[in-house]
Amino acid sequence: MPLRLILNRYFLFIFGLSTIVFAGCSANNKIAKSGTPDEKFELAKIYYKKGSYEKALPIFQDLMGKYRESNKVEEIYYYIAYCFYGLGDYETAASHFYNFTESFYNSSKTEECFFMYCTCLYNASDPTYLDQSLTKRAIENLQLFLNLFPNSNYQDDANKYIDNLRRKLKLKAFNNALLYYKMEDYKAAIVTLTLCLETYPDIEEKEEIEFLIFKSAYKYASLSVREKQIERYNDALKYYEEYVSDFPNNNSVFYKEAREIRDKINDNIIKLTKNNIIK
Repeated sequence: MPLRLILNRYFLFIFGLSTIVFAGCSANNKIAKSGTPDEKFELAKIYYKKGSYEKALPIFQDLMGKYRESNKVEEIYYYIAYCFYGLGDYETAASHFYNFTESFYNSSKTEECFFMYCTCLYNASDPTYLDQSLTKRAIENLQLFLNLFPNSNYQDDANKYIDNLRRKLKLKAFNNALLYYKMEDYKAAIVTLTLCLETYPDIEEKEEIEFLIFKSAYKYASLSVREKQIERYNDALKYYEEYVSDFPNNNSVFYKEAREIRDKINDNIIKLTKNNIIK
């Protein structure tokens, strides 16, 4: 077949397809603007199923007023909440999912929407370097969800979300404490690192934190006035004993450095003691 004929047929096919698509779009636009409420509802659901949430949402929102006294209002509001979720606007979606549970508390979808409310809070939770108030709110509501729906099919997901959110809080506390250490404010580092351990005793960085408490105590003693050094070196050795008690027979990098620091402390105590005797 000649190349020109092949190209002609190809262009005719593309033109015909474009005409069909344009006609379909034109028909949809016409329904969206002036169709009956039922036609608009079906069109919005088609857009929704295709993932075209930006097209479905305004139609659903418009229909809320038209179906306000109808049984369909529950289904429409359900779609509206999911449209915002699909668009990645988790805070607005959370508000709508929560309002759904309040407005339609007898609905078969109440459990699902409460879980989606929690899911939106989970997704909207800020990174660890920012404020974690939303993270705490998400944990509280996920725990409430588990209490309200103890046999829920979403139970495993809810527990996983809680674990992930708690991990963020742990890292936030650890990073805040670590900041004092990096700023060489060793006294504050000891306090905040200790508080981090007391608040989250199961934190994954437990060994590193105990080591840093000991190292901070050593540095704090080293920078102290001579009259305070022996006392503060002995305080540091107490932290060392706690560390090796919790992590005996350890071959980690922290353990090796901790032993080296312990030896330095003992040497310094001996030297300071001798100097005091000579004086």
